[in-house]
Amino acid sequence: MYTKKEPVTVEKEVYYSDDGHRFDTQESCENYEKRKNGTRKSCERCHGFGVLLGNFIPEKTYRDSTGEWTEGGHHETCPVCHGKGYLDKHVVTTETWD
Repeated sequence: MYTKKEPVTVEKEVYYSDDGHRFDTQESCENYEKRKNGTRKSCERCHGFGVLLGNFIPEKTYRDSTGEWTEGGHHETCPVCHGKGYLDKHVVTTETWD
């Protein structure tokens, strides 16, 4: 028995920003573009994490299969950005009638 290496071609979608940066996902490319254009910024409350790191919420979970309690928890979701870690700029125009 012997082994032989054969080349394989794999197609993969990649995304390019208007200034030539390459991204693996459309979301990361859009995020870069919006931050570069000034229409997206990091949340000032959570500093881009999406959670409030100082507010840890402990949790205990009961596992029926083993009869044991497991301890864990999570950080509180940022109330300003709702866990996204960023804020988008929205321009609102209003009409007034005189």
